[in-house]
Amino acid sequence: MREIKFRAWDKEIEKMYPVLEIDFVEEWVRMYSKITGRHCNHLDDLVLMQYTGLKDKDGKEIYEGDIVRFYPQSPSSEELPNPRYGEIGEIFFDIGSFAVRPIDRKREGLEFFLDELGEWVVVGNIYENLKFLEQNIKS
Repeated sequence: MREIKFRAWDKEIEKMYPVLEIDFVEEWVRMYSKITGRHCNHLDDLVLMQYTGLKDKDGKEIYEGDIVRFYPQSPSSEELPNPRYGEIGEIFFDIGSFAVRPIDRKREGLEFFLDELGEWVVVGNIYENLKFLEQNIKS
């Protein structure tokens, strides 16, 4: 069974925290910080991101909102809509599963499965690494 867990991006402080507990009725989230310890925040002040249940090739957990780079296990055809070597994408949840959306505008509209023909490596996330993401978007 897949482990269900979340992390939260605090919109005000602009910091990522591991989530310990979520109360959807009272609309608060208990998180953990090495500096402040356990603390709570209102659900509206956060962006929750779910763990995909998968780890990248280096053993790092993959969450929604992560920026990943693709490394194929074997050469793939450029004619097919497969992920390309070194291609960068964002993890998102759509129609009941996690997928990767390429950040290359020429390939927008494509979606790839996380287990597609190779391995993904987490290189950041869309909140903490916005400059990295902007530098790698191709028009």
